[in-house]
Amino acid sequence: MLALTLGVAVTQFLAAGCWWRRNWLAAVPLNLAGFTLWWVIEALLVR
Repeated sequence: MLALTLGVAVTQFLAAGCWWRRNWLAAVPLNLAGFTLWWVIEALLVR
């Protein structure tokens, strides 16, 4: 659970850095990966 949360934090941090550098091709997949991880965490918490 903590690993998933850290994964979300890391992907969003990296995506923010990519957005800042205008690196769209790297930022979009990182954002999607972070949001996907977040949805997984939400699904696990609901159960």
